[in-house]
Amino acid sequence: MLLAVLVPTVLFVTTSSSAEDAMTPMLTKCSEMHDVAVVDLTVTSNSGSNMLNVSFTMDVVKSLQTNVTLEVAMVDEGMTSLIPCIEDVGSCEYKLCGGNSSMEMNITEAWSNTCPIPPSKYHVSLVLDLTKNSHLTSGNAMKVFNYTFEDNGTVAGCVSFEVHVPPGSGSSAPSPTAFHVSWILL
Repeated sequence: MLLAVLVPTVLFVTTSSSAEDAMTPMLTKCSEMHDVAVVDLTVTSNSGSNMLNVSFTMDVVKSLQTNVTLEVAMVDEGMTSLIPCIEDVGSCEYKLCGGNSSMEMNITEAWSNTCPIPPSKYHVSLVLDLTKNSHLTSGNAMKVFNYTFEDNGTVAGCVSFEVHVPPGSGSSAPSPTAFHVSWILL
């Protein structure tokens, strides 16, 4: 006597994801000094993702000598209150020479985290984990970023741009998982 048994078998599991959203914000210079310029800025994220990737080319025209910093100021569009710096995400100051945080080490990788920073074009990539700072995902979805580069307290360059933080960003809930099931006849 043959016994037919149907057994469910999971063939593979996938996580749903949306297409990548890429933005190329318009850059506005906010300083008379142009020893450092930001060009080719791109912001990418996946809808529903917790990460916002900001990448740009930092064009250093004149050598940056000592105590070089990048001051990042973020506000909701139309507001003046700074989004606070929480776990290196938000309105933060980053040391571009001798920095110790993981964000500073990531930013300064192209010039080995040392001063002076010689004239050249450096690719910089910032990965912002939106779950670390709920202020980025609350309020107005349009955020204004202001990047000010300083060399020993003197402004060396400054740029401002707007970024749309996608709806659903910063949610700590995992993406829905889809199970693909097939039945096998034994």
